[in-house]
Amino acid sequence: GQQSSSEQYRIERQAFELVEEHVRQQPEGFVGAEARFALFQLFKSQMSKQAVNCVADQRLSASQKIAA
Repeated sequence: GQQSSSEQYRIERQAFELVEEHVRQQPEGFVGAEARFALFQLFKSQMSKQAVNCVADQRLSASQKIAA
């Protein structure tokens, strides 16, 4: 399933905030652009998977209720 653009935007915003948070926690307080981008991609893919799993879980519980 294709995620809506607003969902994609929300995930990207959250991923970006996680990167900023991670950078702030570094002792030197600096992370290069490539490392930031890698972190962004990592967080984004993890959150996309979670979002997909969340939708799948909702569908699964809904279908179980119908079947019961």
